[in-house]
Amino acid sequence: MSWFAENAGTIVTCLVLAAVIAAVILGQVWAKRRGKTSCGCGCTSCPSAGCCAKQPKIGQSVRKHPS
Repeated sequence: MSWFAENAGTIVTCLVLAAVIAAVILGQVWAKRRGKTSCGCGCTSCPSAGCCAKQPKIGQSVRKHPS
């Protein structure tokens, strides 16, 4: 029990840091599923637009997921 008491600050700091990292990763995954871009600037001038966002084919309607 004394080992835990001696290292409690380090353990709590690591747990908080792991929670923040998990929240950032989950936020990125959820944004990707909703079709949002990761940079937030749109895809018109992005050289990698074909890789990250699927563009609808001509004549195909765009369905948006409810927020």
